[in-house]
Amino acid sequence: MLSPQAFDVRLEATVSKESEDVWSALLEDTGNWWHPSGTLSGEPENVTLEAWAGGCICEALNDGGSVRKLEVVLVSREAGILQAVGGLGPLRSLPVAAVFTFTVKSLEAGGTLIELSYKVAGGGQVEELAEPVNTLLREQIERLAKWVETGTVGD
Repeated sequence: MLSPQAFDVRLEATVSKESEDVWSALLEDTGNWWHPSGTLSGEPENVTLEAWAGGCICEALNDGGSVRKLEVVLVSREAGILQAVGGLGPLRSLPVAAVFTFTVKSLEAGGTLIELSYKVAGGGQVEELAEPVNTLLREQIERLAKWVETGTVGD
């Protein structure tokens, strides 16, 4: 969906590892796979994920400050869902509602499917941000998949 006030990003990656490996990377190694351009500090190791409702995907800033990127609203390994709300990057300063969801699904043939969706609506002309957000989130899911598979992102 794309309109002047809304867009919806849907991405996926498949890895050969089990879903528990994906969950570990997602929840415990966030700063290892997070893309530097998705930070204010330029240092992805400053990004952490607090994996409980009310927790956050946050970044410590080099000046001692911090930023809440997204607020976690749902974490269920059993259901395979991590969901958070909030505007990423330039969306943070706009009056938007946004839902960010990682879904982790074990595949019958082995391996795991990782799905990422980000639904944004409201606040003016957000459609011009759809492509840059899509590009960054594509890089994020690719880095997560590479981290799960190899333990590195290759920077």
